[in-house]
Amino acid sequence: MTDTGKNRASRIRFPRPLTPWGFATIAVILSLGYFAAELLGWREYAGFLSGTLPADGSEFRAVLGALYVAAYFGFVLAVPILLIAAGLFALLLQPARIAKVHVWIWALPWTLLGLLVGLIAMATGGRGRSVAGAIEFYGGAIPWLFARLPVGPSAMTLGHVILGRTPAALDVARDHELVHVRQYERWGPLFVPAYLLCSAVLWIKRKDAYRDNPFEREAFDSSSQRPGRPHCP
Repeated sequence: MTDTGKNRASRIRFPRPLTPWGFATIAVILSLGYFAAELLGWREYAGFLSGTLPADGSEFRAVLGALYVAAYFGFVLAVPILLIAAGLFALLLQPARIAKVHVWIWALPWTLLGLLVGLIAMATGGRGRSVAGAIEFYGGAIPWLFARLPVGPSAMTLGHVILGRTPAALDVARDHELVHVRQYERWGPLFVPAYLLCSAVLWIKRKDAYRDNPFEREAFDSSSQRPGRPHCP
């Protein structure tokens, strides 16, 4: 190995298992394993659970079926638990936030969705970081996802997770999105339905469903950002 290769290898740092990023990394690995098993078509070999082996009686295919079942239960059961553990560890490792446990729990359903999108982004080349009491993800699959939303946002908040197209987009929208984080803390799982209901009423009244939305008006009034490119709640 060349000196350059050694230096590059020495910079590779794997997260410790019992840390927020460690739990998140394991969740990503389990998710990728499940998706790989699906793509490889191993599901069809899982019939051994009902006592039937593949038509050719191949024990190897039965092993593949067993691996698929393991990957499936890892994705369905272990991944959500690991995501919750990652969030709780991130919270408990910062004592100043312990007083906010109830608002974290109140916003948890949308936070979990945000973490799932963030992990998919990281698995596709994106990055994540913790800033100002929120978890930010950018790059990877996020620009592709945003391009397919009706408003084409530059940033979006889900619970305590802020998603952005790029680091620069997050820097510009951070104050605005942190207001949405506080709104999630107040409204919890009801925030998105309330936001969409306000937008629907405004649209019926032929007003701007985004800029006239009271949640957005609060975010713009409380931040230094002026209404511009749409952000989602």
